[in-house]
Amino acid sequence: MIRNQRHAIAQEPDSIQPYLKARNNYFLAIKNAKRDHWNQFLERENTESIFKALAYTKDKRVERLPPIRGLDNQLKEPFQERCKAFRDTLFPTPPNSQPPRWEGYKAYGWDWPTLSKIELTNACSAKIKGKTPGPDSITQELILKAYEACPDEFYSLYSYLIDIGYHPKIWRQAIGAILKKPNKPDYSSPKAYRVISLLNCLGKVSERILAQRLSYLAETTSLLHPTQIGGRLKKSAIDATLLLSQEVELNKSLGKKTTTLFLDVKGAFDHVSKNQLLTKLKDLRLPTSLIAWISTFLKDRLIRLSFDGQVEPFTAIETGIPQGSPISPILFLIYIRDLFQQSTTWFISYIDDISLSYSSTSLKKNTKVLEAIVANLYKLASEKAIQFDLAKTELIHFTSGKKANKISLKLPNSKLVQPSKLVKWLGVYFD
Repeated sequence: MIRNQRHAIAQEPDSIQPYLKARNNYFLAIKNAKRDHWNQFLERENTESIFKALAYTKDKRVERLPPIRGLDNQLKEPFQERCKAFRDTLFPTPPNSQPPRWEGYKAYGWDWPTLSKIELTNACSAKIKGKTPGPDSITQELILKAYEACPDEFYSLYSYLIDIGYHPKIWRQAIGAILKKPNKPDYSSPKAYRVISLLNCLGKVSERILAQRLSYLAETTSLLHPTQIGGRLKKSAIDATLLLSQEVELNKSLGKKTTTLFLDVKGAFDHVSKNQLLTKLKDLRLPTSLIAWISTFLKDRLIRLSFDGQVEPFTAIETGIPQGSPISPILFLIYIRDLFQQSTTWFISYIDDISLSYSSTSLKKNTKVLEAIVANLYKLASEKAIQFDLAKTELIHFTSGKKANKISLKLPNSKLVQPSKLVKWLGVYFD
């Protein structure tokens, strides 16, 4: 076609200007149409379009991973050796604790009915996001179609599994996709990568049902502490940051100075002790079938890592709560709920990020009070098989006084935390 156009222009030189004008108008119209469509897409008032637009702007290039440094500080290049280096660092063995004793155990005080068909329908519905299947290659769309074709069989299966408290072993498998974290200085370090766990979607149906039930109990009972905001219905990181900002401004209006210490639970999901979690569930007198289900859910888990177009065989991992499961956030919140019992300090937590604030007219008093509270918190955390990440511990005095930069806080391990002028917490900068 282009050859014919050039031949026609060569035969009729007078037609070249109209041709060039028409061609330019054509490509300009395409450019304007693309621009208008993009602007209309960005102007949609929903979060889906925002995150989709962000994904469109990211670099789509897939690069091969470099050699990875193992625990012996040697670079590993073969695929299996790199897999072992990732597993050794990214899947640490969780803290060990004594198993609970179950003699005479009896659940008490919880509304735990049999599975309803509406619960199962919601768990299998098309509203569920995520299209990437797990090791069984069964997508959420396939599950929905199968449920619509034979809902009674689905109900019989899932009601039985939830009633007896069992999560099948085949559903405890995952594919661990290794992805680079952005802007890391050394990509030979395993910590410069994150693992995206792709779980079997059939197993996620049970996980989703029980997660919804526990989330409901979190809002209607004392299952969680009121200061635990993350991972709960209709609560976000913005709510947590606004609460902290409001507390600081309120104290400022009363002539008080606020000091805040930011802590991070080390390892979060990966560092959860299974026995300690079961002990906590026992102390709460939760239903026997739920505890039995959680016990099997955490047991004998397998993963196979995937990167550079290769996939390793399934390997057993001893880790805490699996990443990527709908029920993992609420289980983690139950695990750390006993940390938030101090009455003299103002707590806010969002999943594994915790802030402790104290206000008075003296920064030295604030620091002394926080030191005493942190000492008790570290002791309690040690008893509950919980650790804090020292590297992510930060201190800030919300005042413009000159002394604010000189008053540090001593942790129970004798480490000094120097105050910062600017702290980033949950994506928001505080100064």
